[in-house]
Amino acid sequence: EALELYRSTYRPSPRHPKPHTALCVWALAADTETEAQHQFMSRARFRLLRDRGIFAALDAPDVAAAYAYTDAEKAFIEGYRRAAFVGSGVQVASRITELSRQLDVQEMVVVTWAYDAAVQARSYELLAEAMGFR
Repeated sequence: EALELYRSTYRPSPRHPKPHTALCVWALAADTETEAQHQFMSRARFRLLRDRGIFAALDAPDVAAAYAYTDAEKAFIEGYRRAAFVGSGVQVASRITELSRQLDVQEMVVVTWAYDAAVQARSYELLAEAMGFR
């Protein structure tokens, strides 16, 4: 809806004759889908707490995964997991590319939060590789 509003109200200029859309997504890639899903638990727990107004630091994935979640919390995390851009580099790159096509977005920005900085850096490496930037 926001993209359509932007496009429909865009005023061209000599320097920018057409609208240029950009979208930022949170994504996490790892060497395997299993590892990505494990690392995702830090983000899932953070999001669960944030949606309750609790702004806490990311927990280690083992700590986040070991928490005694209620059935409602498990359902929230599972829904969030299905919508999240998480998996191998190829899987995540494919989902980002598809979203870009669906929304006709010219620029995609990826933000990765991970408990471990090395996991974050590896995610960016895998995505760059899968997208053909390396």
